[in-house]
Amino acid sequence: MDIDLTSENIGWNQVSCPWNEVKIIGVDGGGCVSLTALGACTAGYRVRLNTAAIGTMFTAKRDKYYAKLKALGAEIVGGLDIPMIPV
Repeated sequence: MDIDLTSENIGWNQVSCPWNEVKIIGVDGGGCVSLTALGACTAGYRVRLNTAAIGTMFTAKRDKYYAKLKALGAEIVGGLDIPMIPV
């Protein structure tokens, strides 16, 4: 089952899906990954980010978002920082 965590659908999915936790990985921890995680936290999901599978171009933004996520109860695990290399 695909789950659409866009802001328009996240409330609907939370009501209709039996899951209460999301694990998020992605391309940039200073952008879409963190913003998706913040939306999920705000919607009441338990959130886990695995930094071993998250790249980062914008480390300052990542650090700011991760601090907000931790304050909201998100779990950030992994320990590896995978830098994005511009092509």
